[in-house]
Amino acid sequence: MKQLLLGGARSGKSQLAAQLADPMQRSPGRRVTYLATATTGDREKVGRIGRHRAERPAGWSLIEKPLGLAPCDLNLVCNEAGPGIVPADPLRRRFRDHAGWTHQSLAEVRDHDY
Repeated sequence: MKQLLLGGARSGKSQLAAQLADPMQRSPGRRVTYLATATTGDREKVGRIGRHRAERPAGWSLIEKPLGLAPCDLNLVCNEAGPGIVPADPLRRRFRDHAGWTHQSLAEVRDHDY
């Protein structure tokens, strides 16, 4: 099963993904592997990554890698960057546009979205 979770920053996406994955972990022959793609860049990000590590169940496998996906059941968590005011500068508009196009592409192959 592939699920796409979109929402704003700090909106509870990771927590919802963990809740959705927990029943999978309890199914015979199934396990949860958490693919963490964030990279550290400053102290705040290091702290955020540390909190995510501490909140994950101990029985989950973990892959920390900037990019890369394999065919699997998937809860994909993405920040929504599109709603609201159109950014004033070209770089932010380009980021917003590419994020939206990426989310549309992901939505075409998902089974559920939230």
